[in-house]
This record gives sequence, structure tokens and C-alpha cells, in this order.
Amino acid sequence: YEKGRKYLPKPIAFFWWRKNGYSDRGELVPIAIAIESNQSTPNKEWQFFTPLDKHLDWFIAKLCVQIADGNHHEMSSHLGRTHLVMETFAVSTARQLAENHPLGLLLRQHFRFMLTNNYLARERLINQDGFVDRILAGTLLESLQIVKNACTSWSIKDFAFPTEIKNRGMDHQDDQGNQKLPHYPYRDDGLLLWNAIKIFVTDYLNVFYLPQENIKNDEELQNWAKELATDNGGKIKDMPSSITTIDELIEIVTTIIFTCGPQHSAVNFSQYEYMAFVPNMPLAGYQKVTGEKEQFKDEQSLMQFLPPQKQTADQVEMMYILSDYRYDRLGYYDEKFENIYKGTKVEPILAKFKQDLNQVEVEIDSNNKSRIIPYPFLKPSLVLNSISI
Repeated sequence: YEKGRKYLPKPIAFFWWRKNGYSDRGELVPIAIAIESNQSTPNKEWQFFTPLDKHLDWFIAKLCVQIADGNHHEMSSHLGRTHLVMETFAVSTARQLAENHPLGLLLRQHFRFMLTNNYLARERLINQDGFVDRILAGTLLESLQIVKNACTSWSIKDFAFPTEIKNRGMDHQDDQGNQKLPHYPYRDDGLLLWNAIKIFVTDYLNVFYLPQENIKNDEELQNWAKELATDNGGKIKDMPSSITTIDELIEIVTTIIFTCGPQHSAVNFSQYEYMAFVPNMPLAGYQKVTGEKEQFKDEQSLMQFLPPQKQTADQVEMMYILSDYRYDRLGYYDEKFENIYKGTKVEPILAKFKQDLNQVEVEIDSNNKSRIIPYPFLKPSLVLNSISI
């Protein structure tokens, strides 16, 4: 590399919700950052930085957090926990559910182009000397280990959106009814979308699986679940090997659609906003951070820490490519799918889903008017059906 080796700092950041005295207005601010300062000894030493330190020291500490967050985002939140975990469901759907199976018909709308995109990712992004190898801070094997950890720890139950939010302690209230984090657009807008999708999935599946015995008697559905749960299939964590209730199926299908649609759109299309200006979130450091105060004394030394020209240009290009193109929008399915259900009980269910999503859009637009920084990434008109980019 032009500047030599790449480095992945090991920071721990501490945040505080700072109110500004008006309703739920305020901001989540970093108040301290710990950076591992001596990685060569068994006893790890940590250097703490705060906003009271010299500007450049605090700035470098924040950059270390951004680098670590960017690597986790790309390999875990984005690639591992949307693209690759959903690939298993797409393959099993193609193998086990017939073209005219009602669940297969619906899920294929949410898997469009994903397998092709994942193939291209393996060929161009996570290959030797590909984007990840050149731009991200770790070696290719280290980056792929993050992906592996993300996929093997992903759970069909724990990553249902409301459960995942609660498991991270970011749901609205604690057990005593106190507000935890008043301003969290990803949570608030995401729950609106989750609820709209769940209502649609419930209405759609009730057409085919009431009475409930229809679930147990659906051999294709049971083979689908079994394959996803076993070693020979996907071995999806917490995936039941047989589905016995409609509520269980509703939760599984809602999680799949939410992950392919809103979840992927949120982690993908926000990338250009945050990562195309490379000094805001570089994907690697090019000087080892020792943790010592005043290691970087001026702007010139800061520039030596930031990526060189080629890596900077590659990061900007990739963020643009990943965030530029939208094929469709959530809930608006292709003409073939709509024609299959024309004149059936499903047709008004599809129409209601679109109406519900339009209402969610109105609510998000209203919320954004009172937000200090608008959050557009979960507006239904900007959310895709599938991981198609």
C-alpha cells in the first residue's frame, strides 16, 4: 500500500444522551473513548480520551471508533446479517417450495436478484485483492471471520426486529417505564414498517392456512423448515424443524421480509451519506495508534493516518455504486404476481398493504419535520422489496 500497512484500532466508546430541554430533543454524544495502547503484552493497557483533550487527540479517538464501526457495519450488519443469512432462505425456497406455492410466490418477490448480487460480491468484493481485501482494515481472512461470526450468531427469533431492538436495550422503555433513548429514528421508523409488514403477512397467510391444520399438512412447507433447520440445509439458529402454528410462521415470514426489505435498505442506502466522505468514516487507519496523547501533532500527521488517494477513491466509488440504484419499492410486486391473485381474497390484502405503507410514509415525513436531522432511510417509498443491490 502507498502508506504501508493498514490498521484496525480497538476502541471502546461511551455515549450519553444529552437533553436540550425541549420535548424529546437532544443528541447522543460520545463522552469518553478508550483505546488499547499496548497490544504486545498480555496485560492490555487502555488510554482514555474525552472532549476535554486537545482537539486532534479527541478527533483521532473518534476516527478510531468510526473505523471499527465501519468494518463491523460492512462485514456484519450489511454483508453477513442481510445478504448472506437471507441467501439460505432463498436457496431453500427454490428447492422446497413449488412455483405456485403461496409462500414461495410471496418470498420470491423478496429474493429477486439477491443470489446474483451475492455471487458478484464473492467474485469482486470478498475475493483476493477485492474491495474488502484492499480497503478494509483487517486481512481478508480477518474480515471473513467477522462475516462468519455474524452469520452463525444470527437467529430467526433474536433478529425479529422488535426482539433485536429489545435485546440491545434500545426499546422504548425500561421495566420501570422510563424512556431509554428518546430519539432513535431507526427504531421508531423500523417498528412502523415491521407492524405494517406483520399485518400484511398475517392477512396473506390466513387465506391459505386457516384452519391451522393446513400448516401441518403442507409437506412442502415442512420440508422447507426442516432443510433450513438442519446441517444439510442452512442450519439457521432457532429455526424450527417443523412449523406447527400460524403465529410461528407469521413471525418467521415477517422477519424474512423485513430483513430483505427495510433492514437491508437501512444499512445499505445510508452508506453514501456517512461513508462517501472518507474522513468521516475511513475503513482503515494507515498509522498505528499507540494510545499516547499528542501522537498526531498536526494536520500533516493526520493526513498520514487517513487512507491514501487510491483507497479513498475506491471507497467513494463503492459507496456510490451500492447506494445509487433502486429497482422497486416495498409492497409493489411484479405484474405476474399481482395477476395471479387478481379477483381473489388476496387482492384487497395487497391493496391494504400499499395503503398501510403510504400511511407509514406520511407518519415518517411528519416525524422528520421535528427531527434535528431527518432520517429518510426507512421511508417505504425508498425501501426495496429485496436485496437487489
